[in-house]
Amino acid sequence: MRIHRADPLIHEAIEALDQRLLQAKRAIPKSTPEEQRALAWNFLSPPELAFVQGEIARCANDRVFYLNNYHVIQPESGILTCMSPLYDLQLIVEETLQDRIASEGQAYLVILKPRQSGITEYSNGVMCWRTFFLPNAYTLTVAQEPKTSGWVQRKVNVAYDHLPWWMRPERQYHNRGEYLEFGRKDEGMRSVDPGLGTILVTAHALQESGIAIGKTIRSLHMTEISRWPSSDLYVSDIKPTMHAPDTIAIAESTAWGSNGFFYNLWQGANDPEDDDSDWTPLFLPAYRDGKNRRRIRPSQQPFVLTPVEEKIQSRVLAEEGYSIPAEFWNFRRRGIKDSVKESGFPYGHLECYPVSPREAFQSSGHSAFARHKLDEQEANVRRALWTGEILFDGRGRAPKLLLNAMTDGHGRYLDLPYSAAARTTTNRFHLWEQPDPAAIYYIAADAGEGIGQDLSVVEVLRAGYLNEPDVQVAEWVGYEPPEAFGRILYAIGHFFNRSEIAVEYNGPGRATADYLTNQLEYPSLYVPRRTDRFKGQFASYFHWQTTGKTKPLLRNKFNETLLENGIVIQSEYTLSELRACESTGEGFEAMEGHDDAAMAMTICLYCLRQTAPDLRRSSTDPAAPSASMAAAARGLHPPVGAVIYGVFDQLFRMRGQKRSLTEAEELVAANPGWQIRPIPVSKANTAFSVIHHQRGLENELYQSGVADREISPALVTEYAAATGRLEGMYRGPQPAPGQSAPAPGQPSPAPAPAGPAPNWNSMLGELGGGELTEWSEML
Repeated sequence: MRIHRADPLIHEAIEALDQRLLQAKRAIPKSTPEEQRALAWNFLSPPELAFVQGEIARCANDRVFYLNNYHVIQPESGILTCMSPLYDLQLIVEETLQDRIASEGQAYLVILKPRQSGITEYSNGVMCWRTFFLPNAYTLTVAQEPKTSGWVQRKVNVAYDHLPWWMRPERQYHNRGEYLEFGRKDEGMRSVDPGLGTILVTAHALQESGIAIGKTIRSLHMTEISRWPSSDLYVSDIKPTMHAPDTIAIAESTAWGSNGFFYNLWQGANDPEDDDSDWTPLFLPAYRDGKNRRRIRPSQQPFVLTPVEEKIQSRVLAEEGYSIPAEFWNFRRRGIKDSVKESGFPYGHLECYPVSPREAFQSSGHSAFARHKLDEQEANVRRALWTGEILFDGRGRAPKLLLNAMTDGHGRYLDLPYSAAARTTTNRFHLWEQPDPAAIYYIAADAGEGIGQDLSVVEVLRAGYLNEPDVQVAEWVGYEPPEAFGRILYAIGHFFNRSEIAVEYNGPGRATADYLTNQLEYPSLYVPRRTDRFKGQFASYFHWQTTGKTKPLLRNKFNETLLENGIVIQSEYTLSELRACESTGEGFEAMEGHDDAAMAMTICLYCLRQTAPDLRRSSTDPAAPSASMAAAARGLHPPVGAVIYGVFDQLFRMRGQKRSLTEAEELVAANPGWQIRPIPVSKANTAFSVIHHQRGLENELYQSGVADREISPALVTEYAAATGRLEGMYRGPQPAPGQSAPAPGQPSPAPAPAGPAPNWNSMLGELGGGELTEWSEML
């Protein structure tokens, strides 16, 4: 039988050399196979002997050459073949293995794989290669249960039995169920030439103990470890014996829930706080496997990607430079449909053929948040565009930024070295977009002690308008003492347009919040609203307090927003923590690991929407304006709150006030040494009201019978659009004093000659343009 090999000429050489073995069998027909092979060696000519020695040396030094030309397997078709060519995912593992051995001299790989990817076959080939060519090696393969263990042992026997006679090491002892030992059978010869001296043991995880006691494991293969009952076998028996400097260990499995030995091993290898782990994590995405393809039929043309698929496609292209073929998306759609039909959920297919580790490790237990919506957020996750540090540089001063761009000028991610530990030590600030002066941001923080236990986390959301989602734009994760963390919070708040900050006022957060309030005097802090009272809804204190009464509010608001597609999560770290949160009564917490990012994110969302309820309308609200009116609604809200920009000279004397930051910067550029300081402006404590005293749209609504507390910017926008005066709110004519506006449905008066465009703002009133020197009286 002709076996497929990468080099077809090798088959011809093997057949020619087999004639030498037949010659020896004819010479001593009643001798043992070992004696016949020994005689066959004597029959080899010098060119044949040189070829044999060269092939053995090449196999010993080149693992891929051995797998492609000599390692025989029996795949699903039943036809014996060598592993040529290696599959796409097998090549990824091989490259990683080569890299780790070259850099460390050894390799510990924990592999998260899709189904039917050939990784178990490849790993078994590596174990055979080590056993057949490495002297005095102890190789251990552990499967999940006895039946699988026996099947793995059969693969080893097939590989050994189909080696050429001149490459096959002498087998001293053989137990077909679990044990192979290579050495001289003859006791007399053994004292002079012991042979290879290697042992290959196949065991299963249901064995209680004694697998590797008294041995030094140089090669280890743990297969489908997500199905192992516990980690006891590895921790107590296997791990203590792994002291060889050239150890190769491969732990591979498809995910099976977010708990157990495999999940813990994977999480430990990915722990950002531990950069000294022996294990190297390797995720093999399903879209990289060429077998995961489904032909697109003519009836499916044109084949258009869904928005979620487009997001994943763009992320993979930017981060990996790989374009996912349309046939994979067709394969994925069919698999999800079948999974929903069979179980009612898509998780069976997603777990077996994942596009990310988070998708593979589907949450176990009762998830605190809408699980399918967290799955959809997977498409939004991407690496930050800038990473580094943000430093406090004094009260009222812009922060110092030490950021590294992670992409080139074309949006492709750079191949920069990145340590997982740097996420919480020296690379703590992650930024997905630079601050926009025309945007509203909100910031929330969960403070830790700063001593290496609980992390401190800052989450930043860019507020959406109307039906637009809120978008996560920045995240800070690391360890800092409470007061030092307060300075970082101040810097982040100043960086994002002096946004309002909500600090969790529990534990270390009290010191952070008090320092931010009393020492740094940060100008915009969250004030709780008492939604269960008719009067005095504003509390008399700052900051967010998490209690048994308020924590369900966080969970409910976050779930509601998820279901409405009202938030975009871009951080892998945050999404992983949200997945890990489980229900505890009406609240939530992570059963294992941290939940600081989950707390900060839910606080950020809740406080944003409680502070600015008129910014956004629910997608299910029948009165919600159309998405096309989002830009108009944005114009009704000042970008940073009601502020003007004061320009001060070197002696801190005010030299002017500008309503535009651009104008203030131009004045400072013309006068080196001058500086800009925002000046908050508020009419909240004055008797003036645009509803009651100003002639305009608000007053019209009030005069027509609308209650003043119901006149919101969104309602004003709708009214302006309905009466054909939406554009006039910004640059059109305003009714002169004493002149009433046209009734609803009546034509507007002819526009006045063009003049300076007023900048209408419902919070600042009619400010006009240019210098604002008269505003000092209002402060």
